[in-house]
Amino acid sequence: MLSKQLIFATALLSGVASEASSQTEFIDRRPTSTIPDESGCFEMFVSPRQMKETYLLDECSGRSWMMVQATEGLAWQSLPREPINKATNGSERVYQILSSGVTIKGTYLFDTKSGATWQLVQDPKVGEFWAAVASE
Repeated sequence: MLSKQLIFATALLSGVASEASSQTEFIDRRPTSTIPDESGCFEMFVSPRQMKETYLLDECSGRSWMMVQATEGLAWQSLPREPINKATNGSERVYQILSSGVTIKGTYLFDTKSGATWQLVQDPKVGEFWAAVASE
């Protein structure tokens, strides 16, 4: 009887160990960002999908840039933003970039104080810009 319990316990533990090891093989595909210190306003946001989805955000003003390949290496290209009257502009860190990590259309700029929201869109004539999301 004791040997059956020992076999059962061993099988149970090996199943748990096997499950734990399969969990450690998980590759995190979520976007990452830097955490600015209390005195800073800038944050870098990186999507694991591709380098093109790397952004620099001024969390205080909402200004943002996208990393692009230039002739002499990498460069920050400004991302225009459609105006929203209720958007905050000050010295507090209120802006965030949120992304699904799947497509560029799933990337948003969000004002945490006013609720103003923009969606990153691509236009063949203009390029990438933040389009205002209507709120009712």
